[in-house]
Amino acid sequence: MGEEGERYVKPILEEYFKTELTKNEKYCLVDFENEDMVVEVKTRRANKDTYADIYIPVYKLKYVRDTDKTFYACFNLYD
Repeated sequence: MGEEGERYVKPILEEYFKTELTKNEKYCLVDFENEDMVVEVKTRRANKDTYADIYIPVYKLKYVRDTDKTFYACFNLYD
């Protein structure tokens, strides 16, 4: 789910943000980045209204808090 979802959304994100993104290594704390931004992609087998929330682990938020780059969390859901 994770890497497949990331491959799927990468061109969508690059078109949306109008920039090229680098895919990070498998165990890096965020999925994509470039000189200006970091992007975390959460892929779930659910529709957007299936659950009241989707969490991002605190350790990832602490990681991006300590950077000067803009952080984006993107959700890849069925709908």
